[in-house]
Amino acid sequence: FRYLLPGDTFEPDSRIVAGIAEPPQSLMCPGLVWDVAAALYDADAVERLAAVKATGILRRGGAVELLNQVAQDEREDWRVRLEANVALTRNDPQRWVPQVAATINVTDDREQHMEAVLALTEVPALEAVHALCDIAGRDDLHEDVRAAAAWGVGQGAYASPER
Repeated sequence: FRYLLPGDTFEPDSRIVAGIAEPPQSLMCPGLVWDVAAALYDADAVERLAAVKATGILRRGGAVELLNQVAQDEREDWRVRLEANVALTRNDPQRWVPQVAATINVTDDREQHMEAVLALTEVPALEAVHALCDIAGRDDLHEDVRAAAAWGVGQGAYASPER
């Protein structure tokens, strides 16, 4: 018998035997091995998205200017731009929450609407609750988007269930 490799197939009604992989030698982290700054310019959008998110969380020096550049770059994937705006809300929710909420006004794409709403639910600021209330009350948006906004008001990072 042998282990299947990625891409291998097996026939119907065949016998499958499970195995246990060897545990890693050590669970110790080797330290700072990810170059966040370099990842911001990686060719892979997923790598850039992770780097933008980390930059916002870590609040590294120059992060506001860098995140603002990413948020404004029309060549960038919309998810990366949105995450840059969300990261900026950590520093100044009053200024940046409206940018995140405005995503809903510049596109008809329901996926982008939903991502903007879910991002707002992660912002621990009253401004985010106000934006979510506005979104939940809009008749021109899909019911799933409005429901997500209502959930975010009651259960998000700045939960206000009384609203």
